[in-house]
Amino acid sequence: MLPDAARPGMPPGLVEQVGAAVQHELWPWQHIHLVCGGHAAGIAALVAARQALHAQPDALAVVLAVEAGLGHEALHWLDLQGLLHGASTPLHGQLRRNAYGRVPGEGAAAIALGASVQLAPASWARLLGCATALEPVTHTSPRPCTGLGLTQAARQAIEQARTHSPAPVGQLIADLNGEPYRADQFGFAALRLGRAFTPDWQRSVPALASGDLHSASALAHVALAAYGQWRRPQGTHILVLASSDDTLRGAAVLGASQPTRNLPEIRAWRSPSTSTA
Repeated sequence: MLPDAARPGMPPGLVEQVGAAVQHELWPWQHIHLVCGGHAAGIAALVAARQALHAQPDALAVVLAVEAGLGHEALHWLDLQGLLHGASTPLHGQLRRNAYGRVPGEGAAAIALGASVQLAPASWARLLGCATALEPVTHTSPRPCTGLGLTQAARQAIEQARTHSPAPVGQLIADLNGEPYRADQFGFAALRLGRAFTPDWQRSVPALASGDLHSASALAHVALAAYGQWRRPQGTHILVLASSDDTLRGAAVLGASQPTRNLPEIRAWRSPSTSTA
């Protein structure tokens, strides 16, 4: 999972270079699939990994993501779009400082998925459901986003989870980053999904600590959710929501680890830049 290769500041031949780097004799991968995208693309990669495990239940699927958004060209790119915290945007003939933009970060995450019961004792959590959907209203649209795409992805992931466990959602991890657009989207989606939550559900916003991890955010947040279920197993589920700057939306539901046949188990590693989230 890589940032969009067309984004300013990305080195030429990035996909080819990374593809060559991960092909190592110590890791004889049968298949390598490189994906470029934004916040929710990591969920799409998890969906693809689960589908691969259905075809090969004894295999191990590893999903990697990396983001480095602190370079000058990357910051300038966000500034031109009016997404950067402190960026100047025109309003009534004057420049106004954006007090609600994102603060970029950098980091990496890795998720190992397996469907074999032999992996259950070492797993951190169970990936009970994950899904993607499309949102017609992006941050460049003139009208507010009411979270239709994010709601659809979350409902699909929650329905998948209910086939394995009827427990409700007790914690929600969102990629909110200070942008009003994302706050509007999240608020409408949370209202629609309220019946699936416990009365005392809690919201976590890792970007407050790590900065906005863009292409690595979804996998980093899934890793944090898995780690949380491992350190403090809960009877409720954790819902992870992800929204790209384009139309892609994603959601994943994680439950406490239990030996369950043919159900993807997670072992995740967090980069130092996300360990405080």
